[in-house]
Amino acid sequence: MGIGLRSRGVSRELAHLKKLAFKNGAQYRQFLREAHFTRRDVRDRVEVQMFSERIQEAIVAGLSSAQARQKAFERFIREYAERWRARTVCATGHVTVRCSNGPTPKALERLAVFQGAPDL
Repeated sequence: MGIGLRSRGVSRELAHLKKLAFKNGAQYRQFLREAHFTRRDVRDRVEVQMFSERIQEAIVAGLSSAQARQKAFERFIREYAERWRARTVCATGHVTVRCSNGPTPKALERLAVFQGAPDL
């Protein structure tokens, strides 16, 4: 996708958000204490949000209808999950359908049907 952020851009967005949300630095520091966040935690969250927005913009670039945008998001999520699953190997005892060595969603469906069948 080629999406990146500059540290300066993250700093500017963080400063903008702090200005909108807090009257002064003391109020911000109080928020950090009460939320048990560090300044790094907040910066990381701002960075993740900025990446998320850029990814969303890239997914729907050039699409005007709500239906086309929705389909693009659904396709992206499906393809991303498939790529991630292929690269993820989970330890014994921690295997889920999201692991390449785990059961497929289809296999789980079959198992549920089989387990729900009445005893013969």
